[in-house]
Amino acid sequence: MVQKPQLCGTMHHSRAFLVPVFALLVAACAAPEPKAPRISHKPSEVVGVSAKCEKICDVQARAETLHALCDSIVSATKDKFSAPASCKPDQPIGFMSDGDTAVIDAAMLEVVVKKPAEKRYAVLAIRTDKGWELARELAVGGTSAAMKVTAARPVEVPELVRYGVEVKVRVEDDANKAERVFVCGVQQGGTVSCPVAVEAI
Repeated sequence: MVQKPQLCGTMHHSRAFLVPVFALLVAACAAPEPKAPRISHKPSEVVGVSAKCEKICDVQARAETLHALCDSIVSATKDKFSAPASCKPDQPIGFMSDGDTAVIDAAMLEVVVKKPAEKRYAVLAIRTDKGWELARELAVGGTSAAMKVTAARPVEVPELVRYGVEVKVRVEDDANKAERVFVCGVQQGGTVSCPVAVEAI
C-alpha cells in the first residue's frame, strides 16, 4: 500500500518558521536608516600671524584651463620680476563639496623666476563657473624649499558666497618649517577673495 506524504505537518512547521522571518524583514525595512554625520563647514581655528604676500599680489588672471591660466599669470606679472617667469600647474585638488558651491575645485600653480636668484612662488587657483581664476600667492621658497597642499575642504565664512575653500599649505626648507592656512572664494559681487590668510605659530 502506498502511503500518502504527510504534507500538513510539513506545511505547519514551514509556516511557523516563515512567520518570525517575515516579521524580522518587516522590522528591518521599517527601521529608519542611520543618518550620515553632518559635514562641518566651519573654518579651522588657527593661531598665527598674517601670511604675507611677496610678489604675486593683487594680480587678476582668469582662463578656461590651468595651462592657459599659467600663461595669463606670466603675462600679468612680467613687470614684477627682473627676468621672465615660467609657470607650471599641479593637478586639481578635487576637494569634495555637498550640493551647489561657488568654488568647484582648486589647484596649486608654481611660478618660477631664475634671476637674480631662483625663487619659486606657489599660488592658488580656484575654479568657478567662470573658469579658473588666480586667488592668491600661498608661499615663496628657493630651490631647496618644498611647498605642498596638505588639505583642502569647503568652508563657509560670511565674506564669501557659499562655499569657499580652505587650503592648508606646508612649507619646508633647510632651516624652517611652516604651515599656512587660507580661505578663498567668491564675494557677492563675483570678485575672488581670500579673507583668511594665516601662518600658524
